[in-house]
Amino acid sequence: MLSTIKVNFLYWFMNKVGNKIDLRKLEPVPSFSKRITDFLLKPFVDRNALNRIILGPISFKLMHSAYNIGLFHYLMKSPGASLQDIATNLNIAIYPAEILLNGLEALKLVKKVKHQRYYNTMPSLLLTQDFNDKFLSKLMNYVEHIISPAMNDLQSAITENKPMGLYKLFGNDAKDYYYELSQHQHYNQYFVPFMATFSKININSVAESPFFKNVNRLIDIGGSIGELAISIAKHHPDINITVFDHPQTAEAANLHFKNHHYDHRLNAIGGDFLKEDFPNGYDGMLFSHVIDIFNEETNKKLFKKAFDKLISNGKIFIYTPIVHGDHENSFTYKIYNTYFLCLANGQGQFYPPQKIINWVKETGFCDVKLQYLPCNEILITGTKPR
Repeated sequence: MLSTIKVNFLYWFMNKVGNKIDLRKLEPVPSFSKRITDFLLKPFVDRNALNRIILGPISFKLMHSAYNIGLFHYLMKSPGASLQDIATNLNIAIYPAEILLNGLEALKLVKKVKHQRYYNTMPSLLLTQDFNDKFLSKLMNYVEHIISPAMNDLQSAITENKPMGLYKLFGNDAKDYYYELSQHQHYNQYFVPFMATFSKININSVAESPFFKNVNRLIDIGGSIGELAISIAKHHPDINITVFDHPQTAEAANLHFKNHHYDHRLNAIGGDFLKEDFPNGYDGMLFSHVIDIFNEETNKKLFKKAFDKLISNGKIFIYTPIVHGDHENSFTYKIYNTYFLCLANGQGQFYPPQKIINWVKETGFCDVKLQYLPCNEILITGTKPR
C-alpha cells in the first residue's frame, strides 16, 4: 500500500514539474544551503543514480583496469600510499595515475584522506581476496571480452526479439551460443573459467545433498566438463554418472575424468540434448545451470523427456540460479537476464523457484522438494511415481 502511494505521488509530482526540470537546478552552484539540502535529501534521493548508469562502461573499465595493473592489491599491502608511491610502484605516469584514482574515488573503490593518501574501500578489498578461485577476476574478464561486445547490439535484440549479440560474435548463422563457444577458443578461454568458478560457489553443497542418496545411475544433462559430476562422485561412492553435452565438450569431460582417475565411474557422451532422446536406464537426471538458458516451453519439454526416460521411482534434479520477485538479492540476476536475450539464445532467463516447482509437478513428478542455497541458487528434486 505504502509503495503504491509513493509511486502515485512520484507520478503526480513529475507530471506537474517534469517539463520544468532544469539540470542547473538539479546541480546548482555549490553553496551552504545546497549542502544543507543535500544532507536532508540524502536518505531519499541518489543524485548520481543516472550518472552511474550512463557512465557505466567507463566505471567498469576504471575498476577492471585498476585490478589488472595491481592497484587494489598494492593498496592492500601499502595502505595510505601517496600518488607518487602508486605511480612509481605500478610503473605508470603521475597524470594517468591521478585520473585513475579520481575515478575510483568517485566510484568509492578507493578513499583519499589528508595529505593525498589512498586506501581501499570494502568493495575493492573484496577484489583483493581472490575468493572462490578468483571468481570476480574471471567474471570481469568474461564481461570485458564477451558480454560487453555483445551488449552493443542490445537495442536491436530488444526490437527484433533476436540474440543479435550472438550473431555479432559468431556470425548470422549461429544458433547455439554454447556450441559456438566450444568452436571458438578465443571466447571459450574466458567463458570456461568463469562458468567453472561460478558453478563452484555451491558445488559442494549440491554434491553432498542427501537428495542424491540411493541414486545409482545419474545422467548430467549439459554437464560441461564434469566438475559437478566429480564432486557428486566424491560424496556418493556408489553412484555412476554420465555427462551428456556437445561432442567436443564430452570429449573434454572424458579426458577430465581420466586425469582425475574417475573414468571407472564417470563418462561423457556427445549429442544435442534438445533434439536427441535421453538414454534409457537412469534413475537420476540432473539439469545443472541449464534451464535458465531456455524458455518455459522448452524446459517443460526437457522435463517431460526426463520423466519418460527415467526408470520407475527415478529422480529429477534441477540446480539453478533464481530470482525472488522484488527482493533486493535478485538485482544481479535481473540485470543478467539481458544476457539471455541478447547473447545466449534469445529465450532464457532466471526463474522464480515456484514456477520451476510447478513445471516439475505438471510433468508428473511427485514428492517435490526444494533446498535453498547461498547466492540465490536452489536445488529441486522430484520423484517419478512407481
